[in-house]
Amino acid sequence: MAREFKPRLDAAVQQSGAQRHLDTWELARYIVAIVEGSIMLTRTHRDRQMMARQFDYLKEHLRQSLGASSTLPTRKAKRP
Repeated sequence: MAREFKPRLDAAVQQSGAQRHLDTWELARYIVAIVEGSIMLTRTHRDRQMMARQFDYLKEHLRQSLGASSTLPTRKAKRP
């Protein structure tokens, strides 16, 4: 699954003009861990909004890693 994210992350890093080196392979593996962990937690806690909240945190982390010029979509999560 990480292999599917890496080309997009490479392109986003290049587009952002990030000044520091980002290991896009490790970042892709991190995204997979968030996705898989969110699925588990959503099922365990029976909280349908948990996955959306975790993805919002992930998107914010990616925005910070790639810089303000990132074009990731924004969506406000509903809080329980």
